[in-house]
Amino acid sequence: MHTIISTPSVFTCKTPNSGWLNLVQVRQLHFVPAAEAVTEIGKSKDFVVVTWHNGDKQIFQDDDALALVKAWENATNLLINKRCTCQNYER
Repeated sequence: MHTIISTPSVFTCKTPNSGWLNLVQVRQLHFVPAAEAVTEIGKSKDFVVVTWHNGDKQIFQDDDALALVKAWENATNLLINKRCTCQNYER
């Protein structure tokens, strides 16, 4: 027997400064809150390091970082709440 898992091919996120992103292409998301972050100019900023499916990394800061985290949490909750409720049966 085979199990088919259907996952969306697009989970969009609109960031204030970086435009639209597809969260399905994200392999890893690492959030660093401003309290833990120090930039080269000494001011703390929220930032997110995104590792894309191809291994490339990209940094998003401030409002873009917060928008990404919020969209990631929403997408994750949506997937958890819509888990397959199919029951296995024999014919």
